[in-house]
Amino acid sequence: MKRVLLVESKNIHRQALKDLLSHEGFTIQEALDGQQGINAVRTSDRFDLVFLADRMPGLSGTDTLIAIRKYSPHQPVIMLMGREDRKAASLALARGAADIIQKPFKSEEIHLTVRNVMEKSRLKLSEEKQFERLRRLEKHTRQLTSFSMNEVLKEDILREDKFLKKTLELIADIMETRKVSIMLLDKNGKELVMAQSTWLSPEIMKSIHQPVSKGVSGWVVRNAKPVLIKDVNKDKRIKLARFSKQYNSPSFVCTPLFFNQKVVGAISANDKIDGSDFSESDLAVLNTFTHLVSMEIANLSVNRKAEREYLKLTFINNVVFALAASESPEEIYQNLVDKMRTNLRANHCVLLTVEEQGKLLAVRAVSSESDISIPPEPFAPGRGIFAKVLQTGKSVETGNAAGNDAVDGKADLPGSIRADRIVATPLKLKGNIVAIMAFYDREDGGPFDAWDIEILSSLAPHAAIGLKNAWLYQNLTQSIDEVAATEKKLDEAVRAVAEKDMKLARLEQ
Repeated sequence: MKRVLLVESKNIHRQALKDLLSHEGFTIQEALDGQQGINAVRTSDRFDLVFLADRMPGLSGTDTLIAIRKYSPHQPVIMLMGREDRKAASLALARGAADIIQKPFKSEEIHLTVRNVMEKSRLKLSEEKQFERLRRLEKHTRQLTSFSMNEVLKEDILREDKFLKKTLELIADIMETRKVSIMLLDKNGKELVMAQSTWLSPEIMKSIHQPVSKGVSGWVVRNAKPVLIKDVNKDKRIKLARFSKQYNSPSFVCTPLFFNQKVVGAISANDKIDGSDFSESDLAVLNTFTHLVSMEIANLSVNRKAEREYLKLTFINNVVFALAASESPEEIYQNLVDKMRTNLRANHCVLLTVEEQGKLLAVRAVSSESDISIPPEPFAPGRGIFAKVLQTGKSVETGNAAGNDAVDGKADLPGSIRADRIVATPLKLKGNIVAIMAFYDREDGGPFDAWDIEILSSLAPHAAIGLKNAWLYQNLTQSIDEVAATEKKLDEAVRAVAEKDMKLARLEQ
């Protein structure tokens, strides 16, 4: 039964509305002022309709409307106003009132307004529900993209249990249905086998297969187009499969699943949670989702180069956002080494700035998880890896650091770092090397490879910009401090002159 809240201080108006609406089958709740109305909306389930008088003791109707909309943004509210309150009526509509009824009101006007507002509210709720489903669809589709970075053989793609299981769970959630299944063509193309289901155990799924000539999925696969069925028992297009009696509802939606422009199976949904039949809107949602699933299946077969490009962009994104969120130079240095170490999966990372035109290096930060002591003073780059980076302007990688003549133990292993493999890359601004980032040993124990060097080359320009921002911040802070110090000195000088003038004035007296 539909519920109405009457917020009206005058008993005569409240009783008249109550009589009219009771005959229409509404359950009435009354409030004698604005605050009571607000409390009713705040503490109760959503009302189908609220009648709100504008002139009442205490809170005005417009103020009450604003509060009601705060607690229930989609609550339809009809304002009750005098015929002379035109400005107030315009303000109420601007604040979200669904309609205005002028006092004294007529029964025909009440009935017509109620019908119009209720219909608008129903359409709006339906629209909001559709938008919510689309938002959930977008969210869940993004989740599916996490599967697109694995390299698998095409013949194995459609039997990726984890992927199929996740797909069905998302469809069931969006469509608010209990039973969603994927059936796939066998190698001969003559039978459909159950690949995954939201409601069948793995043991039962293995036993379910049917000829392509039967069932809803069979019809969809044969005709390569989606279908909405209100009652499968009465639909002459469908030859029932032997397990069709397991469904509680005769209503189905089913769409074909494509791969490389060929139908490879079908996704079907049945048994809506609310017990209703499926609609054209449901079919459109499932069809859209199935196309997205088909695209994701295609993405599953992309090569490792696509995966690496994605990861590289992700790494750059992480570094850029981390630097953008930093303010002080120390914070920028630390965020830079931590993000870079994580992206390269290294045990340690060190950031060194170039001082005195390449004659010295100064350690500015080490990764947070490292127990490395930072050298207090700048040091010479030596004759090892750091020196080679400064000479060539390119990344340098080496292994067997302890016994490698190309490694300068004192310079290349600052802070007594113990490592077997080292990779160092230059950070440049306008072609000049301003810093070096060094990484020590991969977490998996493997060597730094060409992919790691490629990542470093992509990240280095963004890291260099981060350093530039740190220095600009440092210079700005220093300038502000200098200005403050100068202003302090000027204030002291002005006070000294003033005191001197006062002394001279006393002497002259």
